[in-house]
Amino acid sequence: MPTILGTGAHRYEVVDNWAKLPPGREFNADVAAVGVDKQDRVYAFNRGKHPMVVLDRAGNFLRSWARGSFRALTVSTWRRTTPSG
Repeated sequence: MPTILGTGAHRYEVVDNWAKLPPGREFNADVAAVGVDKQDRVYAFNRGKHPMVVLDRAGNFLRSWARGSFRALTVSTWRRTTPSG
């Protein structure tokens, strides 16, 4: 049985392995944002080595860009302490 996400008019079927990336390429991380243009090209921003990936509507790889444009961020966690009293 397929996995369906969403409700009402905004329901989507999950299609595993839809994106067909070239050999040796992978997203390396979850996709953080997706957009679609009027030619049905899908733009997937991810945190991998090739941050911007463009696919056609069937999931075929068209191109990518922004390699090396984004650096990994290190986040420090700070804890507020309150004086006892």
